[in-house]
Amino acid sequence: MQLDDTHIRMIDLLRENGRLSIAALAEKLDISRSNAYQRYDWLIESGVITGFTATLDFHAAGFGVAALVFVSIEQQRWAEFRELLPSVPELEYFAVTAGPHDGMLLVRAADVAAIHELVTSTLAQWPCIKDTETIFLMDEQWDRVSLGRGLPDGLLGGPSSRIRLDCRPVRPRGRSSGLVIRRSRRRTPSGGAPRQAPAK
Repeated sequence: MQLDDTHIRMIDLLRENGRLSIAALAEKLDISRSNAYQRYDWLIESGVITGFTATLDFHAAGFGVAALVFVSIEQQRWAEFRELLPSVPELEYFAVTAGPHDGMLLVRAADVAAIHELVTSTLAQWPCIKDTETIFLMDEQWDRVSLGRGLPDGLLGGPSSRIRLDCRPVRPRGRSSGLVIRRSRRRTPSGGAPRQAPAK
């Protein structure tokens, strides 16, 4: 089976409400239940849909403060850094980035003090981290992009139309103010060897 427009519409419906029944999906997509079952099972078995999860109101759950912690990594110690990441209970999301920093952590906690403690007492003790910059988020807005929008004509349904889409929830994007904390423990001496790309 190949990924087509009906699959994309099914994925968008499930991203909006992961608890939709097969009967409801079939009705909304105007297809038979057996067709809906077949498509649903294929999306899971082929790895296009990687799982289902709950979305939260973080403030209601007691996580009133969020921050982006940008980190610069000792380039020979990426493996050590990745091994330590799961030990951070405040961590929601991590990405390797281009630019002045090597990575970004989205962290959530009950208050500013808890995030300050995380940065200054936990991350600062990791030998693999050279320095950090913390930006507190002042507001956030969910943005669920439709997977069917912006796809070039002919991408779906053609002989080369087998594409893989990651259906993990879109992370919230926020606007930040000028509230910034920067901590630097050590820097690479100027004139040193150029920074190596992190191991993939």
